[in-house]
Amino acid sequence: MNCEYCKKNFKSKSSLKAHQKNAKFCIKIQEEQTQSNQELKKEITNNQDSPKENNSQIIEIHPESDSPVQKSKICKFCEKVFSEEDDIPEHFDIICKVQLERHRKFFNEVLKQNEFLKNELNFANDELNKTNILNEFHENNNKLRNNKIIENYLHTDIDSIKQVIDDNLKYEHIIGGQEGIARFVFKFLLNNNSNIYSCVNHEKKFFNFLNEQGDMIKDKNAKVLTSLLWQAEIFQKVHKLSVQKFLDMNPQELKFSMVYYEDIKNMEYDNEKFRDCLLTLL
Repeated sequence: MNCEYCKKNFKSKSSLKAHQKNAKFCIKIQEEQTQSNQELKKEITNNQDSPKENNSQIIEIHPESDSPVQKSKICKFCEKVFSEEDDIPEHFDIICKVQLERHRKFFNEVLKQNEFLKNELNFANDELNKTNILNEFHENNNKLRNNKIIENYLHTDIDSIKQVIDDNLKYEHIIGGQEGIARFVFKFLLNNNSNIYSCVNHEKKFFNFLNEQGDMIKDKNAKVLTSLLWQAEIFQKVHKLSVQKFLDMNPQELKFSMVYYEDIKNMEYDNEKFRDCLLTLL
């Protein structure tokens, strides 16, 4: 069943009533309609009391009777009945046209609010997805430590990763964009060892790696690895190195370098080039 005000669909009457009682945007629609109806009623009453009353009298329809009322004319917008057809245009201009404009403005306002809510929902979903990725990683990372000696594992300690970045990331890696970052990660974080971080399904872009505790971590589309790099502030290091170089560049060089800079900047949300380059290295 649909809400008569905002047209949203509900499965039960109880959920519909709760929505109409508590949903702010629906309550606003109800208030707007109530106000519009009250104003329209007031305008109609005022119009009936005006000197033009005899020319715009609203009367009832009695289809079964043989009286002249059967010949009355109806306003197509509000379905009010008039004794004379000539009264309808004046009635429309004074009352219905005003009400129609109000409805249009209200409808446009609802569209704007719906667009705003849609954007807010998309943003919330993006934030939730990032949170879920981090929660999955931390959940795996908090498992009980085992005492066996582990070889070929990936350091997931943020401070350790940050130290590697600070000590080894150069501008030469940055001018390769996301692919340059992938080569840096393979050399300095994975130690040129494909056993540390491996791809188990090239088609679906599934990777996995062992952490310090010996837990096997699944990493679809290299999202966990990318998240670790961002937590270790790799982009802050990229920004610092880039700004130092930008100061000495001519406009053409700067334009060329900004392409790679923006490519890395977008890597947090779209790491396709980084991920695909890793596939060729592993």
